Order: sequence, then C-alpha cells, then structure tokens
Amino acid sequence: MDDIDKHQEALSVAAELAEQFDARVHLLFVKKPTQVINLHGFTPMVSKGHTSQEVRQWLQDADESFPSDQVEPWLHIEEGFPAQVILDCIESIDIDLVIMGSHGHSGIDRLLMGSVAEEVCRQADVPVLITPMSKS
Repeated sequence: MDDIDKHQEALSVAAELAEQFDARVHLLFVKKPTQVINLHGFTPMVSKGHTSQEVRQWLQDADESFPSDQVEPWLHIEEGFPAQVILDCIESIDIDLVIMGSHGHSGIDRLLMGSVAEEVCRQADVPVLITPMSKS
C-alpha cells in the first residue's frame, strides 16, 4: 500500500484544477483481492489484500492532506484489479479527467509488476494525466 505522501503531486494537481474549473474530485482506493499465485511449479505464494483498517486509514489521510479548502473530495473504495477498476469507474462516475501517480518503473520491474498507469492510459476514453510519485 502506498503512503499517501507519495501521492501529493497528483493530489495537488487535482486540487488546483478542481478549484480553477469548479470541478468535483473523486479519490479512489482500489483494494486488491487476496490471490494465490502459482508460478509454474514453484511454491505458491499468497498476495495478501489490504485490510479494511488500512483502507480507511489511507482514505482518512488522503482526505486530511487534500491540498484545498475549497474542494471537498469524494472518497471511493472498490475491490479488484486496479487498472480495470479505474476504467470501470471512469464510466460509472462519468469522469472527465484521470490524474494518477506513477512509480516510474521501467524495464524488468515494469514487466514483472505491470504498470497500472500505462494500462489506464492505453484503454481510457478520457485524458489521463500522470504525475511522478515521491520516492520517500
């Protein structure tokens, strides 16, 4: 789970644009499902999903650190695979612009871990603005 501090650039851009265009901001947390992963005969490993307490804490931190007194963000919790959940929410909430942070992985790291931001950029029907995530 990413520390909310890593997302400050995306939150700042969202707040600034929302103030400028009198827009609504939706903060989405995608709770990953627990999975058992079997890598072709290797010992299966379990990818643990986030606890409800972790999710609530993340959203509370995001709400408290949102850099605008003029905009009240709408908080959403969904469960599933992040890129697909984001794409589904674009349609169901009628989102005009997606702003998201990216770790900036490349090469073998991106191949192994995938890139949610890249997947959303390729498949979204709306503009996607990618901001760098803090490495702290």
